[in-house]
This record gives sequence, C-alpha cells and structure tokens, in this order.
Amino acid sequence: MARRPVGRERSETRVTNRKQKKPRITEKEDEEESSISPFLTNIEVLQCFICYELLTSPVFQCKNGHSACSSCCSKVNKKCPVCSSSIGDMRNRAIEDVLESLMVPCPNAKYGCKGMVNYNKKNEHRKSCMHAPCSCPYSECRFVSSSDELSLHFRRKHESSAMSFTYEEKFKFSLVVTEKRVVLQEKDGDLFVLNNSSVVNVGNLLSVSRIAPQSSKFACNYWLFCYSDRSKRSSLKFDSITDNCQGRHLIHRPSRGSLLVPSAFSRFQYIELRIRTGKKEPREKFA
Repeated sequence: MARRPVGRERSETRVTNRKQKKPRITEKEDEEESSISPFLTNIEVLQCFICYELLTSPVFQCKNGHSACSSCCSKVNKKCPVCSSSIGDMRNRAIEDVLESLMVPCPNAKYGCKGMVNYNKKNEHRKSCMHAPCSCPYSECRFVSSSDELSLHFRRKHESSAMSFTYEEKFKFSLVVTEKRVVLQEKDGDLFVLNNSSVVNVGNLLSVSRIAPQSSKFACNYWLFCYSDRSKRSSLKFDSITDNCQGRHLIHRPSRGSLLVPSAFSRFQYIELRIRTGKKEPREKFA
C-alpha cells in the first residue's frame, strides 16, 4: 500500500488552516473615506415653520420639534403655528450645528464668484464679494453683471454714449444744468459717472463716482474744474476721491465729496476733469 508524502500533507494542511487577514486600509483610502461629505436631498428640512425661509441661528423649537428663527418666534408671540405649543425658549442645537457646518455657493455665483461660504456668513460674504452685481447706468438698459462684464457690455452696446478719457490726462466737455449725469469710460474699460444734482435756490452739486462693488478698495483721485464761460475768467476748482456705486438708484445720490456750483454759474457748460488711479487712502491735498 503506497504511503502518502508526509511533507505534502502537512503543507496542504498548513495552507487550509491559515487565517485570512483583513485587507489593509491605506492612508489614502482612509483620507478619502474621512473626506466624504453628506448632502441634503430636501432643503425644506432647514426651513422655518413660520416664515418658510431657511433657518438662521439662533434656532428655537417647540416640544414637538417644530423649528423657527428667533425673530419669527416673537412675531407669533412664542406660540407655534403648527401645534400651538410654546416656542422660543428651547434652542435646537442640532440644527444650529448643521447650519454652522453647511457650505453653500456664494450668492453672486451667477456673476462669476466661485467661492463656497459658510451658510451663516453668506450675508457677510455678500458685502465683501468682488463679484457683486453692478447695473448699467442707463435706465432703459436692464443689464446687470459683475463690473468687468458691465465694462465689456457698455463698450459693445453704449460706447458712443459715453465720454472717453485716459487716466492722468485732463479732458474737457460741456454739461447742461439740467443734465443729471454724464457717463465716462476710461480707455481700458473702467466706468465712471459725473453726477449733477440740483439744489433749489442754491446751485448744483457735482461729484464723480466709479461703477464698482461697494467692497472695492480701489479708488481714484479726481480734479474738477468748472468755468462760467470759455474765457475762464470765473472758475471753481475741486479735488476729491471717487466713491463706488453699484446700482442706478445710487448713481444720482450726492457722494460724500461734492462740488457746489452756485446759481451764479447757472450757465456752466465748460468743464475740465482729470482722474488719477490710486488706492483708497486718507484725503490728499493737491497742488
């Protein structure tokens, strides 16, 4: 009777009884697993039961779990509109934690901002966002976009309607007393507006604004010369710093620095202006 090889039997037994090890998780796979972020399929779970807008911290809830914004609780005299129980004394910390960790696209995403911002801080970001929308200065035109896109739009659609100029160079133009604004466009595209506001029995206020987001730190110095006639026998000189405006409703408001042209200059039709680029700094004195 043939004998089986002992070595082979032992070898086969050893392989059969060997415990299988669990697959080792690499550091990369561990990082990928920890970076997985959940997403909401129904944003309504974060809606206030009173105003039906997204909740804002602090968030309160009634005993039945209905959540509401702090300001909304006072509007309903702290009575839950769903179940009539008291609301406004018990915080919903879980929802507040969700809101704190929730990242959303910038409200100006459609105007070019690619940033993701904390949901609770989206309004703060909106105020400082450089992609804030700016309106075309002509009321008959409804174009709204970022300041860069607005410059391109204006050059394509309204170039013949604006006074063209170059930074640092003085330029001349006429202005009728009743004319509320003159749109200016620098050769590289920046848009400005010369504002003209009438003050009854006093005269007119003149100022220059740059069409740009309110958060922009870029500003320009400008010199404004106003003459009663071309002989320049009577003249007014004014220097200031441009402010920023985004919408049509802001363009006609007198800025913080304006030149008051007395009624005696009621015919002022001859104006010289020079604009110089620069950062927003304390007011300078010009020679």
